Amino acid sequence: MTEIRHPAFSDVGPDSLTAKVNATFRSRKNESTHRSVDSKLKKFGDFCLDNQLLTLNLQTFENDLPVITCDLLCYYAVWARDNGITTYDSLKGYLSAVRGYCRDNNQPDPATDETGGPSVHYYGVIKGLKRDMVVDEQQIKRTPVTKRRLDLILEAAFTEELLSHELGLNVAAGSSLAFYLLLRLGEMCNTSGKVHKMNHAQRQDVTFYPSIDAEVITSVGFRFRVPTKMECDRKGYEMQLFPTNTEHCPVKILSQLFREQPRPAESPLFDFRSQKERASNKPVHASRAVFVRLVNMCLEEQGEQTDNTVKGHSFRQGGCSTLLAMNVAPWLVSLLGRWRSDCWKRYAFAGSETIAATMHKMAHAPTTDGINHGRYMAPRY
Repeated sequence: MTEIRHPAFSDVGPDSLTAKVNATFRSRKNESTHRSVDSKLKKFGDFCLDNQLLTLNLQTFENDLPVITCDLLCYYAVWARDNGITTYDSLKGYLSAVRGYCRDNNQPDPATDETGGPSVHYYGVIKGLKRDMVVDEQQIKRTPVTKRRLDLILEAAFTEELLSHELGLNVAAGSSLAFYLLLRLGEMCNTSGKVHKMNHAQRQDVTFYPSIDAEVITSVGFRFRVPTKMECDRKGYEMQLFPTNTEHCPVKILSQLFREQPRPAESPLFDFRSQKERASNKPVHASRAVFVRLVNMCLEEQGEQTDNTVKGHSFRQGGCSTLLAMNVAPWLVSLLGRWRSDCWKRYAFAGSETIAATMHKMAHAPTTDGINHGRYMAPRY
């Protein structure tokens, strides 16, 4: 494959630092994207110069970049934070440019481990930086998917006037799985657009008990393919999905999907291709962005104005809040959501019906005369 020199490094430092980027990188990006990536890679060049990380190539007599490892990328992230990058979103863009450079030059992604999953060390450092950096107060609102909204999504997904039967069944199955297992969408969808990778959820990660051909399926197991959120013990962990004996039973929907649309074990768990993509034999994908767009479309079809704010954690937030509304014990909420700490409280919200019922109870509460008699000291967090 033809290689060219990247212009971002053409004038970095007195030794004319250069970097090689293969031709496919330039051919698939427009000019505006080039300028953005160039400026971000220029920052990495400054980092290498400041920290004397360049090595002299005795064949070309030019300075070459060091091997970009996980530790070096973490070092660069901290350096960038201390040298003009003030927001987490900006930092993420600069790190993505370096990771893209590695991928386009057939180098390992420094943010992954030997298995191809996310590096615990890298994402631990990034999580710490995210907490430490300035957060934009104008964050986009996230709409939780409540049980009511889930029912609306499923009704719209099965309406063939909106989506084809094949696509609607995948949307319904994905929505049910995400809601009842409190999933982050990245745990069941592709995190890199429409490109399926081995560390994304696959058909073989779902197990029917006793089998898919059984007259009565007692449960469905979903196995987490890779560790996420820096929890190594989550890899290979299996969550159980049980029948609900309702119209939109998640076990029934999943079994229907697997029976009607069988695919190899290594293929993506879901198939969110449009009819046009199916007709042109595009590769099967379970793109998170496409799934989110379809879910928002289903809700808007049902009269729910979400403004496209259903996002990657909307099902997780809605499932958590549904459990709390049903007075499920907090320890069980933490267990079902796979939270090690009490951070699940950040997902919880109370709907209007819950608040109204609480006020009704307050209005009919017995009188409480006296003050400071055995007062409760709330714990500090």
